[in-house]
Amino acid sequence: MNTCKSAFVVLLGLLSAPGIAQEQFALQMKYAAGEQRPMRLTFTGIGTLTIQGPGAPNQPSDLWMNGDIELSQEIKSVDERGTADIEMKLTKFDAQVQFMGMRQDIVVEDDRVLVMMNDKVVFDSLDPEQAKKNPMLQLIGQGFIVRQDRTGKIVGLPQLELVLKMMIPDSDFKGAMERSTGPLPAAPVKVGDTWEERQVWPYGAPEGEEPPAFVTLHKFAEVVNVAGHKCAKITSTSNINLADVSLPMPTLMPGMGGQGPTQMSLVINKMVMDLASTGHFDIERGVPLSADSALTLNMEMTQRIKLPPPPQEGQQEAEGPEEPQEVEITVSIEDFAIDIAMELAQ
Repeated sequence: MNTCKSAFVVLLGLLSAPGIAQEQFALQMKYAAGEQRPMRLTFTGIGTLTIQGPGAPNQPSDLWMNGDIELSQEIKSVDERGTADIEMKLTKFDAQVQFMGMRQDIVVEDDRVLVMMNDKVVFDSLDPEQAKKNPMLQLIGQGFIVRQDRTGKIVGLPQLELVLKMMIPDSDFKGAMERSTGPLPAAPVKVGDTWEERQVWPYGAPEGEEPPAFVTLHKFAEVVNVAGHKCAKITSTSNINLADVSLPMPTLMPGMGGQGPTQMSLVINKMVMDLASTGHFDIERGVPLSADSALTLNMEMTQRIKLPPPPQEGQQEAEGPEEPQEVEITVSIEDFAIDIAMELAQ
C-alpha cells in the first residue's frame, strides 16, 4: 500500500513539474486558394412581439421564425500573412416569420430573391423596377468578398464597405473591424484556457464616448474526435446590454408610397441578449466544423419614419410640396429564444 502511495505521489510530482507542460495547440484558420467550404445554417425561434403605433394592434402576439441557409465559400487568394479573400454567396435562403396572424417568406435560390407576405409576392429581384426600388434586398442574392485573417477576424469587405457607407453614412464598419478581435486565439492555447473576442459597434457613439464592444468569452474545453477529425471543443458565452442607442438607417428611394425619399431612424431603448454555444474546430485542417448555439433576446426599440407626401392629382406646382408625414412605432420583443445550428458541408 505504501509503495503504491509513493508511486502515485511521484507521478503527481512529475506531472506538475515545470519541465512537463500541457500540450498547446494553435487554433488558427488555414486557407488554401481554390478550396471550397460550403456551409449550412438552420435556426428556429419563438417569443412574443408587441407593436404600438398608428394602426397597430397594441397587444402581444406570438412571434415564430425558422430558416434554412446554405452558403458557398471559395478561397480566392491567400497572402503571406495567411489572410484570405473568401468569396461568399447565398446559394439557398429559405426563411419564414409569423406574427400578428401574418406570415412572411424570404426565399433566395438560383440568383433570385423572392419576398412574400401571406403567399402574395411583394418583391421579386427579377422585376427590374422592384430591384431598383429595393437595392438592399437585391444585394441578398449577390456574391461578395470577405477578407479574413487566421483568427477568423473579418479585416475587410472590399465590395461592401463603400455600399454600406453610402446607404448608412453615419456608420464606420472599417473602424469597427480594425478595433475588433477574432473568435480564435492569436497564440497557442492548452485545454482549459480562455480568451475574449471583441466585436465593436459599427454605428458610432455619442461624442466623447467609445462605441460599445460586444465581448464573447471562449474556452478550450477539451480535445475530441469528430468523424475522424481531431477537434477542439470550444464553449462560448456572451451577454449584451444596450440602452438608448441610435441605429442609423438607410434613406429609401424613391420612397414608400410617395414621390420623395423615406427617412427612417431607429433607437434601441433597451436590449438584453444572452448567447451560449458549443463548437468544434478541426485543429489539423484549421476550419470550424460545427456549432450549436442558444440565444435569448429581450428588446424594445422605437422607429420613426418620415414618409413623403402622396402625389395629389391636379396639384399646382406653385402650391409647393406638402410636409412629410412622421410616424412613430415602438416594437417590443420578449423572451425570444432562438436555436441555431451551423455545420460545414463535408
